[in-house]
Amino acid sequence: MNSLLKLLSNNIEGNWLSHQSIYYLQAKKIKINKFQKNIDRFVDQSLQNHSYICKYKNLSSREIIYNYVAENNPKSKSGILQKIYSSCIQTYKLSLNNTNCIEIKYLKNGIQYTEYTYIINKNLKISVIIIKKNNNYIAISFNSEIKIK
Repeated sequence: MNSLLKLLSNNIEGNWLSHQSIYYLQAKKIKINKFQKNIDRFVDQSLQNHSYICKYKNLSSREIIYNYVAENNPKSKSGILQKIYSSCIQTYKLSLNNTNCIEIKYLKNGIQYTEYTYIINKNLKISVIIIKKNNNYIAISFNSEIKIK
């Protein structure tokens, strides 16, 4: 098991209370979201072995499957994350920056999404998300997640 997968599998499952603040730089507006989500390990033979199902309670009962595809090298600190929802698949690149920081990147149509998630301990995660369009900053988000069960 590579170090990124080990960090994910030891710290991602559970019932989480999330608080998200998004600041839109050009419009100078702030959007605040609070929601609860439950993340469980999920086995589906058509997907890789390291899949999780994320159920959002406050966002119109959406279910999202996250399928982690590890590199074959057990010492690798990177991998691919497939986000599967509503017949859509988005592919993100993941890398472990240090022992508790995961960097997540996604690029489509000139929009670059970069997330830095810091796993403080098994009950607390903090994320900073930067969104750019054609190398211009358009939004920044600060997220905190507290495990409640």
